[in-house]
Amino acid sequence: MLQEIEVNDIGAVKALAAAAFVGLGVRGFGRIDIKMDAQGLCYFMEANLVPGMNHGTSYFPRACEIANQMPYDEVICMMLDECVARASLDKALSPLVKPHALSCAVSLSPCREI
Repeated sequence: MLQEIEVNDIGAVKALAAAAFVGLGVRGFGRIDIKMDAQGLCYFMEANLVPGMNHGTSYFPRACEIANQMPYDEVICMMLDECVARASLDKALSPLVKPHALSCAVSLSPCREI
């Protein structure tokens, strides 16, 4: 069950989530699940690197809205922008990568300009 945490606990949760994200070598986005016990100790539970994205029902876009006041469409644009930037970087770093083999089309314009 999801439960709102106290303001003084947010720093510990964010630090653990960031450490898990970096420690796992995650790129782009993902949902890091943290559980807090009755004594206030935080524990890493799992990393969901392909979180649900259903508008209005999935935790990842809802968390972006709650934590960053980021509407659903902006979350999608941010994800697409990051994917295009990563695909462009991957292409520049590896001449063996063919554009159609990348996870995103490199010819897309940044989402904010659409």
